[in-house]
Amino acid sequence: TKYGIYFFLTALGTGAVRFRLLQNFKQLIALQLNDESDYSTIVGKTDGLFPSKFKGRGLVKRDELYEFQIARLTEDEVPFTFIQTACKQVAGNWTGETARKIPILPDEVNTEFLSEYVDENKKLNIPVGVEKNTLHVHYYPFYSAYINMVMSAGVEYRDFAAVLSEFIGTKVKAKGIVFDIPKALPEDIGTLKAYSTARECEEQVSALFETVLYRNNTYKDALEKGEKTEEFEHLLVIINSLSMLKSTLSEQGKEKLSLILEKGTVDYKITIIIADQVKNISSVSFEKWYKANVSPSDGIWVGNGITEQYCMKANKTTSEMHDDITPEFGYSLIKGKCMKLKLLNGRTEEDGNDE
Repeated sequence: TKYGIYFFLTALGTGAVRFRLLQNFKQLIALQLNDESDYSTIVGKTDGLFPSKFKGRGLVKRDELYEFQIARLTEDEVPFTFIQTACKQVAGNWTGETARKIPILPDEVNTEFLSEYVDENKKLNIPVGVEKNTLHVHYYPFYSAYINMVMSAGVEYRDFAAVLSEFIGTKVKAKGIVFDIPKALPEDIGTLKAYSTARECEEQVSALFETVLYRNNTYKDALEKGEKTEEFEHLLVIINSLSMLKSTLSEQGKEKLSLILEKGTVDYKITIIIADQVKNISSVSFEKWYKANVSPSDGIWVGNGITEQYCMKANKTTSEMHDDITPEFGYSLIKGKCMKLKLLNGRTEEDGNDE
């Protein structure tokens, strides 16, 4: 009590609390009990005093034994709804610090659940799921690399990439574009703009090439002159999927895309997220851009098969990584440390209506 902390423990009967734990409680109160012999177990010798059969009557031992009547909170027969409403009102009016929420593994990790964990000051440190073992919300640092990979053995990456794009555009509110070749999204997703046709993709790759070229030249010129580099606006680019994007581009477009992926850096305030099937990524893993800007120790893996490929490797392979999992689960690798997650995987009813 000298720390200003008080515990109130309620139980439905005398056997609900173990004796060793019960010894820590110096004040015991008995409300209505089914067996009159149980009163003496709680408050000691009663000398025939038992609470009258009225709702809210009980016994408490102070200097001597007293019968008491509790106050009723409401005229309602069942006070639960009244208590719940009052608690919500008090919580809504409170502006000070609050206790952390008890961590849980929710039935569905959707945009609504994760939106309250978005940090406005670190927009691309994005909550992408809930850690299976710790139940903590997991943040992936997309800002720390120029190219970030999202892979899966099959096409599981598609739904995750689509919901991630939706989450970033409507909740995180980072500005950028999405190459949405499978056409899973509307054209406007909050602060993101989605493109899916061959003409649109060709135009956007050309525009992005010019942006990377300008930022590359401007940045290097400033360094050579010893001047302060320009403060570029952050640009996010999501590619869902790389193989399908390349199939829509002309030869010139493909060449520009390769140069974009090879020549850019985080210094240019551009972040690229590439989502694709691992077999498609394996086919480009020897290209210059991949060797220069992709780390096999970092990325997000969706669904089964993380131990059956070589593009994304953890420092340590555990038996759990061999287990079969559903597409709503996956792994986050950060500097080789592998964490199993229940991934962002659902859209809210509101999001569906917007579409």
